[in-house]
Amino acid sequence: ICNLRSESNHYGILALGFTESQRWNPALADLCQILAEQISVVMHNVELFTEIAKVRRELEKRHLQLMHSNRVAAIGELAAGVAHELNSPLAATSLAIESVQCMLSSPSKGVEALLEQALQGIERSKIIVQRVLSQSAMGKGEQTPLDLKVQIEETARFLGPQLERRGYK
Repeated sequence: ICNLRSESNHYGILALGFTESQRWNPALADLCQILAEQISVVMHNVELFTEIAKVRRELEKRHLQLMHSNRVAAIGELAAGVAHELNSPLAATSLAIESVQCMLSSPSKGVEALLEQALQGIERSKIIVQRVLSQSAMGKGEQTPLDLKVQIEETARFLGPQLERRGYK
């Protein structure tokens, strides 16, 4: 009987049986000890390979999470860049419409309504740009509590016109 063990674990024992015609001798004892050591090495290697596989799976999982985080960050930066680029033409267009309103001494009701509608569209666009900027700034690593009701209301305001065009209320 020989113990199967590594430095940290005991796996069991190796027991050899003999027939009546065979006799136990020191050479068989050495062979049993060598077999037990080899089996112990194999068992320890299995443990090590299992641990390596587990660590590798965890590493792959974290790598995928990091890649996803990088993509989200890149999209946020792109959105912020686009939003900043949109702010200048929106401001210029808004100023031009307000100037036209001032230049017209007595515009017809239809013209005044169209100009007002254009200004409202610009204001809505500015709000959308601000929301995009605030969302892109949120992903900077800090976690802050959110008011779920406010988030739902902002989403509804943001998507409201699209949903109405599709027949939802």
